[in-house]
Amino acid sequence: MLLEEKGDFEKALPLFRNALQIDEQALGPNHPSVATDLNNLAVVYADKRDFTAAEPLLNRAVKIDTEALGPHNPAVARDDDNLASVYRDEGKLDAAESLLREALKINEEALGPDDPAVALDLSNLAVVLRGEHSYSEAEAMNRRALTIHEKSVGPDHPLVAMDLNNLAWLLQMQGDYADARPLYQRALANRRACPKPCQRTLAQPPIPAWRRSRAVEQTGSECPVCRLSCESSCP
Repeated sequence: MLLEEKGDFEKALPLFRNALQIDEQALGPNHPSVATDLNNLAVVYADKRDFTAAEPLLNRAVKIDTEALGPHNPAVARDDDNLASVYRDEGKLDAAESLLREALKINEEALGPDDPAVALDLSNLAVVLRGEHSYSEAEAMNRRALTIHEKSVGPDHPLVAMDLNNLAWLLQMQGDYADARPLYQRALANRRACPKPCQRTLAQPPIPAWRRSRAVEQTGSECPVCRLSCESSCP
């Protein structure tokens, strides 16, 4: 995980391939753990912008988890999220939107409408909708994600800063500078409270909140507050 976080993709790839091979041999090719390995390997390819390699891995993960766990399991939502991130980066916004709506529905039904996983789905969907110029719906998604995160993880959490930043950027794009400014200020104050300084700046487009399969497994480079990688998750 640490190698991939550092961008050392060439060293990370054989490790992820080896993990996949071990689980396929030990557990069989259609085990949910294999689907997790496929997600992790696909994420590395996606980070390298090798979408041709990432996409079939994620499609296979979707198939495995759907058949093994059922179509309404949060693992399928994870797979949909990661595949949607590939489609988004490829500019296939319609396909990304469809998958994210499916992931959102799965997590709302399985985890409840106020679960943090639902907020991440909403944030991701808002980014895609913004790219499609569906600003009104994107704003509603951003605001709902912000409300969920403020209630579930607290107003000073880095995920709240991410929501504030994304909402502010959306308002700024629509010329609503007066409402965007205090949101940026709140996000900046939140970011400064993060105990490990992050690399991102607030002068950026919306930050996707893609919930990768490895997110809860990261060590070493994770933020001690948000428990996610500071470089990839904190605004």
